[in-house]
Amino acid sequence: MVDIIENRLKSGGSLKVGDIELGTAFVTKTSDVKGSIKVYGNPDRFKLLVKAKGDNWSNSTKAMEVPGGCIVQTTNERRMADGSWTAAESLTFVPNVIVVEEEDGNGRYLVASPEDRQ
Repeated sequence: MVDIIENRLKSGGSLKVGDIELGTAFVTKTSDVKGSIKVYGNPDRFKLLVKAKGDNWSNSTKAMEVPGGCIVQTTNERRMADGSWTAAESLTFVPNVIVVEEEDGNGRYLVASPEDRQ
């Protein structure tokens, strides 16, 4: 039973027993990761725009500003019947936009870059 729980949490799932819930925290930057990690370069160049997570699915959208616009990555994950997870990702370039923070500090979104606003 412990192996099943451990595999579920390692694969991104959650576990709730009474009022205790494990595996549901959102990580928005590398410094939020608990424990030891190894990185090369700056893993936070992509900024998390939105993330939603259910018991059997997870969706996220990230953007990285580059000259002339943003590279946008979306990730959709689904739990299969056997408990494993599958992921689909897409990457695209959106010209003439920048990443801005929500006024309430709870997320980010894309807007036309200042030189393109008229």
